[in-house]
Amino acid sequence: MKHLSLLLVAALAAHCPLAAQQPTEAKREPVKLSLVGGDSITGTVSGVKDGELSLITDYGVIRVPVYRLTDDSRKKLGVAADANVAQLEKRIAELEALVERLRAENAQLRRQAPPSPTPTQVQPLTGGGGGTNKVTPSQPAQAGGYWISSTGKRHNSRCRFYGTGNGHSGSASEGTACKVCGG
Repeated sequence: MKHLSLLLVAALAAHCPLAAQQPTEAKREPVKLSLVGGDSITGTVSGVKDGELSLITDYGVIRVPVYRLTDDSRKKLGVAADANVAQLEKRIAELEALVERLRAENAQLRRQAPPSPTPTQVQPLTGGGGGTNKVTPSQPAQAGGYWISSTGKRHNSRCRFYGTGNGHSGSASEGTACKVCGG
């Protein structure tokens, strides 16, 4: 039975080098481990598998990723850091530099004056139908002028009904104010 477990450990070591790593300290002694963030945790090490350290604490079994351990804690346990961690840290540094460069470029683009939109010419609406409702003002209204419709409503130059239908140019005192534009 003992030989079978040794063969199993050897087979695991061949497929996953990190899974075969066992702490060098005695397994049943509590050990205090330091984490990268400054925290520490105390417990009995049960083993390392799939890049995680299994630790039996007073609160139960806790799995801690090996990369979260400080170098001193890894050395104390005899667990090597995954080779990919260094590559990932390098990639993270590259991406952070890229983010900073893009933020600076974005800020520079925001400081540039936005292109001014070209003004579009808006044509007043004309009544639909067979041409009987198409009436143009007899006199062109001055800027800020009013259009008095055939029903007596007064429309200002920004109103959608300005210059449409049967009507004429007028003054601010003529007709009843339009409920849409306030005439």
